[in-house]
Amino acid sequence: MAWRELCEAFVMKPKKHYDDDDGRTIVDMSDVDPMPMLLPRFRRREQPSKSEMSKEDRRAVLLGSIGAVLVIGAIFVAAAALVIWVMTLVWN
Repeated sequence: MAWRELCEAFVMKPKKHYDDDDGRTIVDMSDVDPMPMLLPRFRRREQPSKSEMSKEDRRAVLLGSIGAVLVIGAIFVAAAALVIWVMTLVWN
């Protein structure tokens, strides 16, 4: 008994008492799972098997996407060059 009294006196915090608390439970949160904050869990999608696309199809998709990226990049570079050219005309 003496050990329990020592634990209650020094280790365990006394339970807080609020004057406006009437003891009713507004929402029971015991069934709610905690949200993963550091490592979110994503649902895995079923990935298509590799046999659906042939090697030529994969190569065509890859080259098409690289070509689209290069065209968009060229447009941005041309626009930046045009802006710089106009600025040099205005400020000279």
